[in-house]
Amino acid sequence: MTPPFVTPRPVILVITDSLGFPRATPEVVLYHETYIARLQAAFPDYDVVHFGHGGATIEQLFKYTSYYHQTLQPDFCFIQSGIVDCAPRALTEIELQIVKRVPLLGNWIGKLVQRNARAIRKARKLYYTPFEKYSHYVRSFEETFERVYWITMPMPAKEYEVITPGITDQVVKYNRLLVERNHISTEDFGRDDMMTDYHHLSISGHAKIFEKLRRIVGDAPFSDNLK
Repeated sequence: MTPPFVTPRPVILVITDSLGFPRATPEVVLYHETYIARLQAAFPDYDVVHFGHGGATIEQLFKYTSYYHQTLQPDFCFIQSGIVDCAPRALTEIELQIVKRVPLLGNWIGKLVQRNARAIRKARKLYYTPFEKYSHYVRSFEETFERVYWITMPMPAKEYEVITPGITDQVVKYNRLLVERNHISTEDFGRDDMMTDYHHLSISGHAKIFEKLRRIVGDAPFSDNLK
């Protein structure tokens, strides 16, 4: 029996690191409370395709989404990426993998690094993705998909700066690149919009991003034709 032909529907592609996902810690955000689920509920005539990977850099997200590069033409592409790239680190990705794989000694080194992470970050000034490399992949995404909108990073709380010295300057620098193009601003985000890890979105944060995305999709001229 020949399977029925599926008529393509308009597509919203959302590419994120862990910030687009539900979470159980340090506070709870259920799936239906995420901006991804809210977007799907608000626009049932669209296919909302979410590709996300926790802890992924922009380079990794670009490579991981390669299956879609020539097979999907989204009407909107929303990307939330940057904090993994720009946050000051105590160890490089390779050093971290080595520490994790060395029995006993690796655990000891890991605990030592954790206890002194603040000082190590401040001294080493390491970032997973240097600014020029981040800029390159921003352009690569925009050359691959049409109507790309970048979700900017919320400004770090003072407590986040204490834990991770230099994070504020990094967020300002990388955000400056994003606000030069189509973007969703998070300038209005406050403490209630972030979890107590100062990094992930709270229920309120997800709701705010959803409202901004809803306005962009809803205001598109061709969206009226789907109703």
